[in-house]
Amino acid sequence: MIWVAWRTQRLQLLVALGLALLLALWVATTGLTVSHSQTWKYWADGAVFALYALPGIVGLGVGAPLVAGELDRRTQRLAWTQGMSRRQWLSWKVAMGAAVVVIASGLLTLFIQWWASAANIALTSNARGPTRPTIVPSVFDVTGIVIIGYALFAFALGVALGAVIRRPGWTFGAAVPIFVVARLLVRSDVRPHLVAPATYTSVRGFLSAKLTNGWMLNWGILPAGRTSPLPGHAWVTFPRSFTVCTRAGKAHIAQTRVTPWPHCLVVNHLHYVVQYQPASHYWPLQGAETGIFVAAAVLLLGLTILGVRRITA
Repeated sequence: MIWVAWRTQRLQLLVALGLALLLALWVATTGLTVSHSQTWKYWADGAVFALYALPGIVGLGVGAPLVAGELDRRTQRLAWTQGMSRRQWLSWKVAMGAAVVVIASGLLTLFIQWWASAANIALTSNARGPTRPTIVPSVFDVTGIVIIGYALFAFALGVALGAVIRRPGWTFGAAVPIFVVARLLVRSDVRPHLVAPATYTSVRGFLSAKLTNGWMLNWGILPAGRTSPLPGHAWVTFPRSFTVCTRAGKAHIAQTRVTPWPHCLVVNHLHYVVQYQPASHYWPLQGAETGIFVAAAVLLLGLTILGVRRITA
């Protein structure tokens, strides 16, 4: 059955592996020259955004035609009439496809992790360029083990929709927006809360190196003793009492050469509060988000088994 699964899927599997190898070659080439390139800062962001789509392309490229292709050509009837159950038929095909997706995305993870480190060093060493901590969303999405989770979810999504739509092209097209929406929802609404954020408080502003290397979620000026707004209230950037105090204090800046902000915060019983994910939360967040997408992939494959049982031979 392994040989049959390979023969029926070899085109998609070879294309996925070939794409991974081509990307690895590109990553190796650019990674070796990034720290010496003066033009890197102009196209590094574009390269990172291009990497966002790769797990989805690999996963959907293998998963969309896995079942839909067989149903479209009606070749599944041969296997089902040769003493093989539908569960065995689907299990072997899914196992072969999932193995290729994991291997391809695993290789991408290793190469991209190294590449992102090289890009980060180059940008950090540039006096005009900002630091790029790996926990911020622009880099988090293309580094670490979460890439494997994205690819497996895309693969299972393609397999599940293929059992319903039964056309590889239509399956791929329908799966793309679902995959994109799922990624965006997890990134914006779920990821910030997967691990309890840290809190930074001060009356002198954002002076901590922890904030520079972290991912800022919320910030504002709150009453002393509080680290979050009152229930039903939003984060307030500049309360009215603080604004009035600082405007009055600006007239004395030229004479005292001291900013009025710390004084006004103390007088009005206020302080800066920042909620952020520190760099130390990178791997806990990676593990939690990967678990979400892997669990979603397992659920989709379970629904696929139920769907295949209902297909008329």
